[in-house]
Amino acid sequence: QMNGLAAQGKWRSELEKQFMSKHRTAAVNAQEDDEDSRFNREIAGAFMDWGYAWSDECWARISDYVRLMKQAAESLNSELFIVLFPVRQQVESKILRDEPQQNFKRIMEEMGVKHLDLLPALREKFQNDAFTIYYDHCHLKPEGNRFVGTEVAEFLAKQAAFKE
Repeated sequence: QMNGLAAQGKWRSELEKQFMSKHRTAAVNAQEDDEDSRFNREIAGAFMDWGYAWSDECWARISDYVRLMKQAAESLNSELFIVLFPVRQQVESKILRDEPQQNFKRIMEEMGVKHLDLLPALREKFQNDAFTIYYDHCHLKPEGNRFVGTEVAEFLAKQAAFKE
């Protein structure tokens, strides 16, 4: 009998194989060197981390978690707001790879949860100034924290204005 970590590793490995099969850009197929193929290889290489967001399994689980959070918020007579934070690769890529954001939006709208996707604002900022605000794939430099904090604060202020 496998322990939990080994089972999770095997399960994620299978999802990674499914992703690569679906996108036909396995690392052995290195002659495909267009932006989309390179991005797919990055997704697969980071599948155990952020690449998992490109799997249907991920969004089925997230949907369950959001449903629980929404129920908890409602039981406390509170509102739920969810912010989706993209990885650096999505922000700085020449091509738009927003499949996780599409799934996020669909789930949030189906459940009636107010939400903010930071990808458009972060891509626009990067395209305008070509300055990275990330230390690595997900950790922000102080400039990034300031930018994201402002975006979230403005979003929440707009939500509060609708109530008045």
